[in-house]
Amino acid sequence: MDPATGVITQKQPISQPTYPNMTFTVLASDGGQPSLNSTALVFIVVNAVNAHAPEFTPPYVEMETRSDSPVGSSVYTLNVTDPDSGKLSACDFILEVCRVVISNRIFMQRHF
Repeated sequence: MDPATGVITQKQPISQPTYPNMTFTVLASDGGQPSLNSTALVFIVVNAVNAHAPEFTPPYVEMETRSDSPVGSSVYTLNVTDPDSGKLSACDFILEVCRVVISNRIFMQRHF
């Protein structure tokens, strides 16, 4: 904190999971005789940022399924993690490109 202006400045990165908030007291004194002073309680909330991309484990999957599997059968369960905390680590799955191989031809179909 600048003692002349009262501007509070962040001097280093703050880890939101480590320090979700900070509280401190600031004392201001005047130059009179006797010196008079006052205090203020400062409470700072450190907001989380989306700093990490989700990661699939493994990043590439090759699988097989039977042609006579019932509709709705589970073929594979993808595993994804995001090192961010709280709601920032929640992941949604969206199928962007479906590649189907039939008789050595590849058909691409986009889903949005």
